[in-house]
Amino acid sequence: HPKEGQGILHATTNLFIFKNKTLREVLLSQRAFKIGAGGQFDTSAGGHLDWIIEQNRAQTPLECVTTETLEELFYRQLLPEDLNFIYAGRFTRTTPTNPEINNLYSTVYQGPFFPNPDEVAQVRFIDIGTLQKEIKENPHQFTRNLDYCLRFLLHGEDRF
Repeated sequence: HPKEGQGILHATTNLFIFKNKTLREVLLSQRAFKIGAGGQFDTSAGGHLDWIIEQNRAQTPLECVTTETLEELFYRQLLPEDLNFIYAGRFTRTTPTNPEINNLYSTVYQGPFFPNPDEVAQVRFIDIGTLQKEIKENPHQFTRNLDYCLRFLLHGEDRF
């Protein structure tokens, strides 16, 4: 997949994990400090679709969100059987250096989580209203990606 900053349109996935069926609290992952956007809070999990060399094809969005969730939130574990990814839709983010087609998923799961320390510094559930307020007051603590995904999920905005 293209590296960020090359200006090549590419596909990504992101996941919001809700604590329960009220859908009021969402899990955020704080990115590990040694990777891009280190220390900022982002969606529960996410990443770029990879090329599967042996099969001469790209991952599907569902394969990608499954792989990224396992790698980031269930380090050295099996993915819980009751974790069902629900496709919420996709939106396009067009910037000169990092244009993306983002496939968004959601699920309900309250834990436990086993974050990969190479990718995730910590995880925490937060009330969506509180999150929206914190993004406005302290935008530097959150990735722009999180803001875009949240706006798509809550308001259907599909172009950024």
